[in-house]
Amino acid sequence: MGRRYLALLVLGAFLSLSASVEAKDRSVVRSLSEAIPVLPTGSVRTCTQEDLLGNWQLIRFDSPYQFRDPYAPYLLPHQVFQYSKDGAVKSAHSARPIAGSPDQVFDAIPLAMSYRMRLGGIVTLVKNGDDRVVETWRCAAVTGAQQDPDQQVAMKRGDLVMTLIGKQGQVVFVRHLRKVAA
Repeated sequence: MGRRYLALLVLGAFLSLSASVEAKDRSVVRSLSEAIPVLPTGSVRTCTQEDLLGNWQLIRFDSPYQFRDPYAPYLLPHQVFQYSKDGAVKSAHSARPIAGSPDQVFDAIPLAMSYRMRLGGIVTLVKNGDDRVVETWRCAAVTGAQQDPDQQVAMKRGDLVMTLIGKQGQVVFVRHLRKVAA
């Protein structure tokens, strides 16, 4: 993966204060101690709830941050997400392409999680019926197109960079999302 692309992902990780995550398969296997050049700050900003609303698909890339569990749904190549105005969040993960429109896919998935958007682009996920935070993500919106110098991945205006944050504020996982046309 190109250094500029990785730098954009890392920049998204540092856009707000650290928070916690409660899950068993989220162990850091690589630290942020490597020197990484930073992209111009004009190419990314903190997300708002308006940025987050809608259906999203994962843009495949190789992340240096992986879970220990090789079967974790976050590692599957085909993923779609839905963030609703009422705070509902749904996701689908598959080893094969996900057939049908995202709305059809999400209609078949029961609602089990909700999200809360906090200041600084912090998105917390909670299980319905339980106020304890299950996951904490930092969300950054791409404001200008960026091309990986190695021509592997292009980030487009409006894409999101979601960074899963661990208990000590460490980056656990990074995902790049692109809005699915309605």
